[in-house]
Amino acid sequence: MLRTAAARSIVAVITGVVVTILAAFHVGASFDVAVRDPAVRLLPERAPRYTAVIAIDEASLQRDGPWPWPRTRLAALVDIAAHAGAAAVAVDILLPESRPGDEALAAALRGVPSVAAAALDEKARWILPAPSLRDAVSAAHASFELDHDGVLRRVVATKQSDALVLSALPVHLASSATRRPVPTGRTLAPAFRVPPRRIPVVASHYIQQ
Repeated sequence: MLRTAAARSIVAVITGVVVTILAAFHVGASFDVAVRDPAVRLLPERAPRYTAVIAIDEASLQRDGPWPWPRTRLAALVDIAAHAGAAAVAVDILLPESRPGDEALAAALRGVPSVAAAALDEKARWILPAPSLRDAVSAAHASFELDHDGVLRRVVATKQSDALVLSALPVHLASSATRRPVPTGRTLAPAFRVPPRRIPVVASHYIQQ
């Protein structure tokens, strides 16, 4: 069994090196996708260590009311994450309009390094957090890149429109937590060593009870 596991690890490493070399020399996107997907599946999984999700799920909407929620409720969720020891918080929600309760949300966001989602509209203009929140949170783009086969596998570390350059939300979040610089202009393909299904998810209605 140990020999079999070692052989699988060697094959995964060799395949990963080959994929990396092919990507570096831009050898055929179709071939890259065809080889990379099986290679990623061969990589040994890792247990989640640094990430947890507070989810606004259907049960939370039924219990606490339809979207959009009051900004004070979002502030409470940020506070809960901060008090639980989060090194950084990502608010994966567009917050472009100023609303009542922004003062409370801004105060909560200032209590922990925070990143909020931004997106490009149909005219390639940034949809940013409301002015009432901008001094309390960093904006980061929340877009993955569509491969030729229609699957989202890659994220651009930094994306520019007009004069404004934003880093990718997961990259910016990791940078905020680790204080490592954001790689500029690179396209990243996560290996998903930690499968999304294993990341702890807590429903927002549960932690607010």
